[in-house]
Parts: sequence; structure tokens; C-alpha cells
Amino acid sequence: MNLRDKLSNGTRLMPGVDLRSAAGRRYRYLVTEYSNELGTELTEPEKALVRQVSSLQLRIEQLQGRLVQGEDVDADQIIRLASEHRQRNCEKRRGHRFRAIL
Repeated sequence: MNLRDKLSNGTRLMPGVDLRSAAGRRYRYLVTEYSNELGTELTEPEKALVRQVSSLQLRIEQLQGRLVQGEDVDADQIIRLASEHRQRNCEKRRGHRFRAIL
């Protein structure tokens, strides 16, 4: 089984990354939840979009956690990431609704 197959069937979400860490487990959870929201048999572009949305969500959560702990965080970065996350999430939902209509 090659890397593309492993990515496609979900056994390797991120090559070279140990997904057993706290961040890795959270990423896997987000991918699963966003995928479940869209339903079964996602297309490859939908899977890629789910991974992007999950990565953005994880990064936003990490930055928010640092902010709550009193660390200096670039507020502009959080705003940019949140905006990008919202756009990608809307794309994910629009694409799914469009496919459902067909």
C-alpha cells in the first residue's frame, strides 16, 4: 500500500507525524467529526478540505490556549486563521450541499 492509498483510506492522515500526541489525537478527532458531518464516501477534494479545516481549528485552539495562559500571542494571526477557517468550513459545507443536490 503506497502513501496515497494510506492517505485516501485514512490510515495515515499526516505522513511523518505521530498522531498519538495530544495535538495528534485532537486532530484525528476533528477530522473524524468534520467527516461525519459531511457523511459517507467523501471525495478526495472533500477529504483534503476536511484536513485543512481540522488543521486550522487545531492551530486556532493552540493559540487561544496560549492566550488564556497569559502568553503573548499575535492577535492578527488568530484573526487571520479564524477567517480562513470560516471560509474553508463554508466551502466544505457548500460543496457537500451541492453534491447532495445532484
